[in-house]
Amino acid sequence: MKILLVNPPTTHIVKGGVSSFIDSFIKENAMPPLGLMYLAAFVEKATEHEVAIADMNVGDPLLAILMKYKPDVVGITTTTLTLYDALMVAKVTRNTVGI
Repeated sequence: MKILLVNPPTTHIVKGGVSSFIDSFIKENAMPPLGLMYLAAFVEKATEHEVAIADMNVGDPLLAILMKYKPDVVGITTTTLTLYDALMVAKVTRNTVGI
């Protein structure tokens, strides 16, 4: 089984009550999706599944990744701040791959 784990972009951060400090901190201090990396490493070690990570803050657009990788399962991580972007990722995934 091919699994794609997606870290949504931070283009539409939920602004309700978020100070400008948090907004600038997120944009200036981008971090790799460590949680997804831990999960992918565990799944690949413990199972026969193939896992890929798509960090939407860097790299190819989501549509290109979905068409190239053709995953059987897509997992999307999110926080309150990236909720709208995670919903966009889910919608594009569903319309493209049909998962």
